[in-house]
Amino acid sequence: METTSTARVLRVLRLALHVSFAGLLFLGVLRMASDPPMKFVWSLCLACLLAAVYLVGTVWENRYAHGRSDRNPRFLAIPWLAVISVLWAPWF
Repeated sequence: METTSTARVLRVLRLALHVSFAGLLFLGVLRMASDPPMKFVWSLCLACLLAAVYLVGTVWENRYAHGRSDRNPRFLAIPWLAVISVLWAPWF
């Protein structure tokens, strides 16, 4: 019984992580909306690229974790995190 409650907690934490990431990215885009148009366009492109890289990595990991893919994404974990960090850095 403890395993199911642990799994539920981990599911909720994972969902909270993804929602927080999306919310912070959305707030960053809203903050940049008052910038000059060209800067906003570049910021929006960067945000879309960041969202796409994040989504691809999390979907791949989720598919592997649930046995829907036999391609282990573990070898890309560090490069994926590095790309996410580099793409997130300009938002500071």
